[in-house]
This record gives sequence, C-alpha cells and structure tokens, in this order.
Amino acid sequence: MKNMEIPSKILSESFLIGVLYLVGVLSLYEEILRPGRPYIYSTILMVQLFIIKSWMRIPSNNTFHYFLSIKCTNDKLLKVCRLTQIPDRRTIDRRFANLPISQIIGTMGNRFISEKLADDTSGISG
Repeated sequence: MKNMEIPSKILSESFLIGVLYLVGVLSLYEEILRPGRPYIYSTILMVQLFIIKSWMRIPSNNTFHYFLSIKCTNDKLLKVCRLTQIPDRRTIDRRFANLPISQIIGTMGNRFISEKLADDTSGISG
C-alpha cells in the first residue's frame, strides 16, 4: 500500500485542518446572486462543513449538527471555518441538498494543482 504524502505547504497538525484552511482561503466558488433573502452562511463555509461531515464519516445531518455542538472537540474545526455560530440543522439540510458539489470539487482539484498544493502525476495507472 502506497503512503500518501501531505502537501508540504499545509503547515498544520492536521490534514483536515489544512484542507479546510485552503478551501476557505482560495476562491473556489463565486456566489450566485439569487432573488430573495441572502444566505447567512456562505457557500464556501457550507463546503467546509460538507468536507468535515464526509471526513468524519458522519451519516446524517442530525448527527453532524450534534457533532458540531460538542465544544471541546470541535474548537479548531470551527475556528478554521471562521464559524462563530453553528447553523441550524434545517439550514444544513437545505444547503447540503443544493450544493454544487461536483462543480466545486472539480474547481478545487484544479486550483490545488495550479497552486502546486497537490500533485496530479500520481493518478491511477491501469
């Protein structure tokens, strides 16, 4: 089994913290202006929360909301996301259902490669 290398520019104690930081710093997604009330939580923040949920393999949004509410464990995660207040569970449900994940992941991968934060030469060979 091949060991995965952590990109050297992520100077953090945790790979997850580093990825969340990079997603927050890099402009990966332009907010689309839409009619109605503006979002309180940005799309990038929701992507960061989606990454946390996926990384921690949390099965439901209800469990994820509870996970976020545990203060002592998640202070670093919430700090790197610049989150002062946890979104309501219904907000998480609605926003996760409408996230353009495939578009954002493609953009994120291309941006990480162009910034030389990831290496695209170690793909699957067949």
